[in-house]
Amino acid sequence: MVISRQLMAAYEPYVRSLEMLAGTVLNGRKPPIEEKDFAALLDGHPGSRLRDLIPLATRKASGAFFTGSTLASRAMDQIAHTIGPQSILLDPTCGVGDLLVAAARHLPVDVDLGVTITKWGRQIHGFDIFPEFVRAAKARLVLLASTTNGSSAHEPALNCPDTFPGLAVGDGIGATVLASRASHILLNPPYPRVPAPKGCAWGSGQVSQAAVFLDACLEAATPGARIVAILPDVLRTGSLYARWRAMVEARAGVDSVQVYGAFDAWADVDVFVLHLIVGSGNPTVNVAWWRPAEAAATGRVSEHFDVHVGPVVPHRHKGRGTWHPYVYASRLPAWEEFESDESGKRRFVGRTFVPPFVTVRRTSAPRDQRRAVGTIVNGKRPVAVENHLLVLVPRDSDLERCHQLLTVLRDQRTSDWLNERIRCRHLTVGALRELPWWSPPSEQ
Repeated sequence: MVISRQLMAAYEPYVRSLEMLAGTVLNGRKPPIEEKDFAALLDGHPGSRLRDLIPLATRKASGAFFTGSTLASRAMDQIAHTIGPQSILLDPTCGVGDLLVAAARHLPVDVDLGVTITKWGRQIHGFDIFPEFVRAAKARLVLLASTTNGSSAHEPALNCPDTFPGLAVGDGIGATVLASRASHILLNPPYPRVPAPKGCAWGSGQVSQAAVFLDACLEAATPGARIVAILPDVLRTGSLYARWRAMVEARAGVDSVQVYGAFDAWADVDVFVLHLIVGSGNPTVNVAWWRPAEAAATGRVSEHFDVHVGPVVPHRHKGRGTWHPYVYASRLPAWEEFESDESGKRRFVGRTFVPPFVTVRRTSAPRDQRRAVGTIVNGKRPVAVENHLLVLVPRDSDLERCHQLLTVLRDQRTSDWLNERIRCRHLTVGALRELPWWSPPSEQ
């Protein structure tokens, strides 16, 4: 599902209104709107209009989510001091220009608006597959430049479509070849899953398109270039992207990894901001993609428990095989001990688990009061477990050890640690294995 030309045609009147305002300031006149409305055009208003016109499912499939000024400004804060008159800025997936607008705020300005726009036009480059987005980005950059201390003195006046020749319609992946000229690469790529590129060394099958974009930028960029990327949190924490992270570390210095949280109220995905310096990587240096265990911990959960994903996928596994007690997420009471011999049964051919063990609900989000909700499963017979549950089997087969784990899971430090370690919607085996085994407060 992609954004159709018909849907984009609905966005066209809004783009024309931006171009008309840009044309007004290019002719040296004050735009006929209130100051707060003018400021909104440089903030989240383009995204708001897109949400009004294009269904959420279509925007998700197309990756059409605009950055917004809060997130864009945070991404730029760390590199603002490095942006100057010689900087070349590139956004391969520029959308309506949120990141470019945030970066351009730090470019030098001239007393004359036309001169400022001409100079910025040599420094700013970006691409998007939708012409309407590129046109909106140009208009917004003109409007930003007009907030400086000058006015246009050019006759005839500049036309908005003729400004910023470095902004063009094009495929972002193909446009990354221009990264060799950029001093700063600004990236908020699409997040949908796509087939891994041929010869991909860090992944196979379906992978995040955001990971592919950053790989392409690193391949093309010049040593010393800075990359600022807004990426889905699964790339920071997911075990499937461990080789991707190793690739990043080998090809660039990781200047910082900043956990941000929810991209916005509509995208339903947590993100982080990654700052890189190309060519200064060191694969022998451990990068702090997430916090290590606290000093108050005496070890990790993996020292006491083996962690697995429940193997039963109800819609795939038909009723064949031996009858087993069966547990699933909605059946289990939180923070209690559950007798599996009294639960329902199902036929299953595959791995089962001998009680006692602890289950943890996989679906978990940072907004949840408790990230790792556990239940002790007890009983005398092997149990089939639904795949929406993680299964933690005590290495010593001790029921008391399971109760100790429940105490660890309920500890507020666990939720705080997981909110740093993994902000995806599903907990992973790797995250629970690494979870600190907290000392009781009296032992700290």
